[in-house]
Amino acid sequence: MSEKDEDLNKGGSGTPNEDGSGAASGKSVEELHAELEALKKANADQFQELKGTKAKLSDFEKAKLKQEEELLKEQGKYKELADKNEQKVNELSSKFKSKIMDGQVKDAAIKAGLRPEVADTFMDLVKNKYADSVSFDEDFNANSGELETFIKNQKDAHSALNFFATDNKPPADGGHGGKQNSKKGTLRDALASIY
Repeated sequence: MSEKDEDLNKGGSGTPNEDGSGAASGKSVEELHAELEALKKANADQFQELKGTKAKLSDFEKAKLKQEEELLKEQGKYKELADKNEQKVNELSSKFKSKIMDGQVKDAAIKAGLRPEVADTFMDLVKNKYADSVSFDEDFNANSGELETFIKNQKDAHSALNFFATDNKPPADGGHGGKQNSKKGTLRDALASIY
């Protein structure tokens, strides 16, 4: 037998070792076969472990994506809620501005002689008209000249409705139908005449 054949029977490959010496490993074929089977088993075990790790990673990534989707949904809900709140604030702000401006028009009309008991009816009549005639500054204060002109114009336009006290002129006869009461007495005299 040649040296190479002996080397093969001992489990050697006849090729140089990693250190380049060319010496045989000194293991038999059965030992190498057993090592190969052990390496295959270890490799299969590691492959299964890797598969499990990949599955866990995949599950983790799915959970992360789901969490991100839920977060985006929540943010959408919060945005929707914020939009609703902003709309409500704008509505309340508009109502507040309207109340301030209405109050100024109403006060000016009362100062101009509007009877307080018909002030709400008068405001219902002129509510949408003053916005075109009266300007307001950023603090919602009315331009006084424009406001006076508007009130005067409304007073003239609605004079038949007797909204303003100056429109209620007493009758020329003093309200007694032209008859003069010749008896001027006190309430006591009137009661005494009845009893």
